[in-house]
Amino acid sequence: MTTSEILRALLASGMTQAEVARAVKMHQPTICRWANGAAPDSADRALALQALLVSRRPAPEVSV
Repeated sequence: MTTSEILRALLASGMTQAEVARAVKMHQPTICRWANGAAPDSADRALALQALLVSRRPAPEVSV
């Protein structure tokens, strides 16, 4: 998944760019650039977005 795909998923989940930026401790203009296709300047920042997306996904249902 690319950074822009992760951001699209976060925005589709109801978060704003400002909320994403606060959650991953980045500036909103950086999030905007990434949403428009710019590459992150470090893998750590991209991983922070991925971790945020994973934390917002509902847990899978387990049938017993």
